[in-house]
Amino acid sequence: MAEPHGTYYFATGDLVLQVDDVLFKVHRYLLTQSSSVFRDMLEIPQGEQNQVEQQPILLTGDSVEGWSTFFELHYRE
Repeated sequence: MAEPHGTYYFATGDLVLQVDDVLFKVHRYLLTQSSSVFRDMLEIPQGEQNQVEQQPILLTGDSVEGWSTFFELHYRE
């Protein structure tokens, strides 16, 4: 079962990503401003907040460390 990341799991987040067995709950705005791939993917309407948490976007082939570093750089600003 996946567990929330110790730092990048925000109560105010509106997007949940799962990498391996770690959940990142972050702000959609951050990813849509940083990546055209995510911008296009996230144009699809999302469900209610509780549905977002129950159905995270699975990122296979990525590393928890890589995403942690990405968020560290972007949330620092």
